[in-house]
Amino acid sequence: MKGALLVNIGSPASPRKKEVASYLRRFLSDGCVMRMPWLIRKILVNCIIVPSRASHSASLYERIWDGESFPLIRNTEKLERKVRERLRNSGHDTMVRTAMRYGSPPIKDTVKEMAAAGVTELLLIPLYPHFAISTVVSTVNETKRALKRHKRVRLDIYPPFYDLPAYVDVMASRMREADGMTIFSFHGLPLSHMPCDGKCAEECNETKWRGCIDKKRHDDCYRLQCYEGAAAIASKAGIDDYQVAFQSRLGHGMWLKPALDDTMARLRDENVKALSVVAPSFTADCLETLWEIDAQAREIFESSGGELHYIPCLNDDDRWCDALAGEIASWSRKTTTDNTKTI
Repeated sequence: MKGALLVNIGSPASPRKKEVASYLRRFLSDGCVMRMPWLIRKILVNCIIVPSRASHSASLYERIWDGESFPLIRNTEKLERKVRERLRNSGHDTMVRTAMRYGSPPIKDTVKEMAAAGVTELLLIPLYPHFAISTVVSTVNETKRALKRHKRVRLDIYPPFYDLPAYVDVMASRMREADGMTIFSFHGLPLSHMPCDGKCAEECNETKWRGCIDKKRHDDCYRLQCYEGAAAIASKAGIDDYQVAFQSRLGHGMWLKPALDDTMARLRDENVKALSVVAPSFTADCLETLWEIDAQAREIFESSGGELHYIPCLNDDDRWCDALAGEIASWSRKTTTDNTKTI
């Protein structure tokens, strides 16, 4: 039997401080997220970061809690159901399940369930359009760890899909809601997560980013993929004037620029009155989109007399479900060969 595993980042079990602290601890303790010696990471996470951030983060998560779950969990579960239904209706018996890298259900439990149900060929789909060590590599590593107990299951890994025509088409169709200046706001990363250790990031600005295209970097440069993805979506949607920015900075190190708040401030100074903001690095709405953009950024921009329109993530958009189901069906039709991809 074949199966597809859709993996998203996850959310805390609830907005209670204890649950949020547990979630932050799991997330930040991952060596793919904080790339430093494990002992230093352990001390920073457990003695400094989590104790200082848990209460504030819990108060923010409370704002998007519906009493039972968080939007990212709900929307990912809806995505699973719709994709499974489409496959069934088209005659494919591929099992479809979701898991969370940090949170419930964990990857190891879902993999165990699928293996017990008879899955021997597994397509892992990390629900992150762009390559990043902290998301894609972490998810792949955890899945491989889970499969060590299920050696009869062969693994295929779906690659980053920022330039997949079906994905670009769906994103472009949503971008037609845009009004005024458009900002593509991507989740920020430390420069140390870039394949060049950030050496080109300072000189590679919005007008020169194509100059750093190097086929050796193409598959693992998050920043390059963000700019290429934004250009593809904007071109398909007929948007000529747009900005690229990065959000969600944590700590005091060097991160990708330009920052979303700096970009908004500059546009405000240039007398831009209407903004449309979309967050293509997220496939499901979460704290970073619903709070950072649709609440916090909106309040800041509109306090100066402007108007901000947030364009929601794909979530369980029917066209996105069609695209995913189509990709899974195409994989399922392939003959069984050992074509495991390595990231």
